[in-house]
Amino acid sequence: MRDKNRREDILIAATEVFGSRGYHAANIVDIAEKAGIGKGTIYEYFDSKNSLFIEAVKFNVENYKKRISIKTKEESTFYGMLSAFIDWHTKSIRQSIKNAGIFLKFPLEISLSDDDKKNLCDYLNAVRKEMTGLVELILSEGQREKIIRVIDKEFCADILLEMITRLSLRSVVFDFSKEQMEEEKEKLIELYLTGAGTGEK
Repeated sequence: MRDKNRREDILIAATEVFGSRGYHAANIVDIAEKAGIGKGTIYEYFDSKNSLFIEAVKFNVENYKKRISIKTKEESTFYGMLSAFIDWHTKSIRQSIKNAGIFLKFPLEISLSDDDKKNLCDYLNAVRKEMTGLVELILSEGQREKIIRVIDKEFCADILLEMITRLSLRSVVFDFSKEQMEEEKEKLIELYLTGAGTGEK
């Protein structure tokens, strides 16, 4: 347990340092100081700055996955599930926009080996598929409630996830209040459910 806690302390510190300074400016000494340990202790858990960065990304993404899955599945209706997903996706991005940026679009300029870049990109793509699967689950509930018609769920879930991500980033750019975010969320759900077209061409 002590090793697990120490490892998590290092990953939390690394997240803060990488997030505030960026990959290149961050260094192991600063991360060690933030974690309240000696530099050598970090190397007992991670063999390089690259491996620490990769594990910090995964640590944050796994926490995001766990939270959003639990909160979404606590709800029992289509609207409740979709609302919870939007809320927690947005909260994750607003709390840590730089780390969320790594999740949403991996910066290829980071000096990782080709294998590390590929493995991390593969991991993040797999996570995106998991999140798309969670949105598909929400759409399935909408079908069960006869709110959502028969659709290509994988396609529609992928597009909806993009819409939610864009709304989350929009909330950061415009610094939405809680009330504004609720209004924007309602607009997104209405747009998704009813569309913007008149049916005429």
